[in-house]
Formats: sequence, C-alpha cells, structure tokens
Amino acid sequence: MPKAIREALDRAAEQDGRSTASLVDRILVDYLKQEGLLAQNDTRKERRRFPRKKIALPSTTYLRGSSLGGSLQGVIRDISLGGVLLSYPRGFEAQFGPIDELPAFVLNFSLPFVEKPVSLSCKTCRVIYSNDEIQVGAIFGDVEESNKIKLIDYLT
Repeated sequence: MPKAIREALDRAAEQDGRSTASLVDRILVDYLKQEGLLAQNDTRKERRRFPRKKIALPSTTYLRGSSLGGSLQGVIRDISLGGVLLSYPRGFEAQFGPIDELPAFVLNFSLPFVEKPVSLSCKTCRVIYSNDEIQVGAIFGDVEESNKIKLIDYLT
C-alpha cells in the first residue's frame, strides 16, 4: 500500500476516533454491502460483552486531569453494564483531542424510577464528530456495588 494512502487512512481513523484497522474494516464492509456481496444482517453480530439499552438521559460529565476542566452537560444515548455512549452538542466550548489525550471523567445521571443519582468513573474509548454532535464512547471503571445494582435493575 502506498505511504500516502496509509497516512490518509491514519488521519481518517484519528478523526473518526477509531483505530486504522477498525476504519479499514468499516470501509470494506460498506463496499461489500454496496456491491451486493454482503447482506445487511451479515455484520450485525454484537461484539460487546454486555447488551446495550438505547435511552435519552440527561447527564453531567465532570472532567478530571484535563486542561478542559469543569463539567459538561450531555445526553446518554445508550448504556450497558460495561459502558456508555454520550452525546454533546457540536460547537460545545470543550474540544476533545486525540484518543490518547482524552481525560478520565465522572458521569452523574438519574435513572428512571431510581431515587438517588448514579455516579460512575469512566474512561473515554472513542470520540466521533458529526455535523451536529460529538459522541463519546466510554467504559466504566470500578463500579460501586450500589450503583451496579441500580444499573442491573434498570437494564433487566
């Protein structure tokens, strides 16, 4: 593969908040589907350890160890026992940098029909920029037992 193509792939992967291998996989799958060589449902196998639940919950993100500092208001788009997908409005004052520079954070939110809010330590895994939002995928750190029980009750 020519060096210019490798470098372009690396830049595109970084912009999409994913590894180069993941981007190449996505490009190949999209091409094969477009050419009719791969059915839409052939790639739907869930690779995550925990099933996700799609939701729209307001949340507050408290950044730690970052020049960004402070808190961000966002929306939880989906959640599992292992992690979360968050959405922040595009044009937000905080700009997320390369994946290796992303901060750890604490996420606070309230689950429906649960009295006390949930507070979880998170580590950013990926950032996706779209026209109108910034999506952040994160995994949970050590989850306190009380918060784990709240999550299990909500997700089952």
